[in-house]
Amino acid sequence: AKDRPVVLLAGAAWQRTHTAYPAVTPFVEACHTMLEHLLSRLLPHADVLTVGERLVFRDRTPEGFHALGPVPPERFRFLLQAVDLHISNNVVSVSLHRLALRGIPSVVLVNSLHKRADRLRWRLPAAPALTGFAQQVVDSVDYLCPYRMFPGGWHHFLDSLLAGNPFSDVVPQVETFDEEAALATIVPLLSTGPERELLAGARERYLTALRKLPEVSRVATIDSYV
Repeated sequence: AKDRPVVLLAGAAWQRTHTAYPAVTPFVEACHTMLEHLLSRLLPHADVLTVGERLVFRDRTPEGFHALGPVPPERFRFLLQAVDLHISNNVVSVSLHRLALRGIPSVVLVNSLHKRADRLRWRLPAAPALTGFAQQVVDSVDYLCPYRMFPGGWHHFLDSLLAGNPFSDVVPQVETFDEEAALATIVPLLSTGPERELLAGARERYLTALRKLPEVSRVATIDSYV
């Protein structure tokens, strides 16, 4: 709609490879359920565009939701001109990095909750309080996998890469099952304000650090590997 912020959610084809492993399908669908619920709470504030396979609102199309399906690169670049916020669920996504460094506020959905049978464990200093909806979704499955790269996991593997990494200040990570905290991070980024200014400052510091790195040709020489 005119004068409403636009949120972009893009997915990659490889993120559907889980269909070859039926045992993890309930976990994946639980995450999609939480994503759909989060987007439904964003729709009063913004329009939502999805690019790639439709993973949410498959049985209905709420007002303000636009599923575009796969789009060619040139159209994707054109769409970016209208985007106010990008949501990803893959912290190592090339698109996430490109959009964030281009100046489009971006957040990444992660999951720090591990569940096997009835045993729950958060890979966080303190367990967040879940809403009734989120608790029902958690209770409905026997297995949840922590991830920073949905649905492949890589939560623990990427700890050392992200710890102290200034890129973590450029792209906030929000918990998929902690919807209140996720919304508290996302909604203020839909318009100009101090939250956007903080991300802009972090982006400039990160770009400054990148500019100070030596050229690849000075580092990756044949002598480096012998």
